[in-house]
Amino acid sequence: MIEGFVTVVFAVGILAGIAWLFGTILKKAGYSRALGVLFVIPLINFVVLLWMVGSVWPIEQKVKELERLLAQYRERDRTAG
Repeated sequence: MIEGFVTVVFAVGILAGIAWLFGTILKKAGYSRALGVLFVIPLINFVVLLWMVGSVWPIEQKVKELERLLAQYRERDRTAG
């Protein structure tokens, strides 16, 4: 009986670790950490991965916006000076 309990606790710990790991990766990509929970659900994790591959990440959008602003700033500096 205790072996079953230990097994369940161990499995829940592993799943929580996986959710935390992918949540951290998703946060660095600009997504919500809560999406990490989807990576512990079979088949859903593959769908989420495909969605991430095919979409523009929020961090990429921010980088493009900053590059655009930097180009405007440089152009303004070049024409003013």
